[in-house]
Amino acid sequence: MKRIFSVVVLFLGLVFGANAQGLEAGNLSFGARAGVGLANMGGDVKNSDNLFNFHVGVVGDYAFTNNFYLEPGLYFTRKGCANAESHSSSSNVNLYYLEVPVLASYRFNINDAFGINVQAGPYAAIGLFGECGDDVKSFDKDIYKRFDGGLRFAAGAQFSAFSATVGYDLGLTDISDNSYVKATTSLISFTLGYDF
Repeated sequence: MKRIFSVVVLFLGLVFGANAQGLEAGNLSFGARAGVGLANMGGDVKNSDNLFNFHVGVVGDYAFTNNFYLEPGLYFTRKGCANAESHSSSSNVNLYYLEVPVLASYRFNINDAFGINVQAGPYAAIGLFGECGDDVKSFDKDIYKRFDGGLRFAAGAQFSAFSATVGYDLGLTDISDNSYVKATTSLISFTLGYDF
């Protein structure tokens, strides 16, 4: 837990510290994000249903040009699936992660207040806690690995300081801690944001 707290403090320090150093206006900003979505799992996880997702986080926005941005973020998110078949029963798989996406963003500025954007980039996530069934911890030995990684694709619109984005996370890492089973994560999300 101390490591996670240290990473959060370091990230926020970089974002706030860079603004405090007086960089040119518009080159670096930060924002808050929150949203919902539908998470599921692939690989050998069969007949599962979508699981309600929520996510909250902060982002930094560095403008290389008026149109090209780099957007690293730090999110608390829930992934997994509902009604996953496991042995002779089915249960929800709840995986709670601290996730760091680093997205390249190209923005089409329609006017001074409105624009649309497309984003893509990798993400890495570390599992914090979770459960899958009665008294079974998701990240126990032979259940799921703590590390997840993949690609995020998104498109959205911004109006002044507000944004709305639809995205898809494609998990590329086998998170199963059992050598006989493969499991990957996926997420369709809708996110609202406010940039300061």
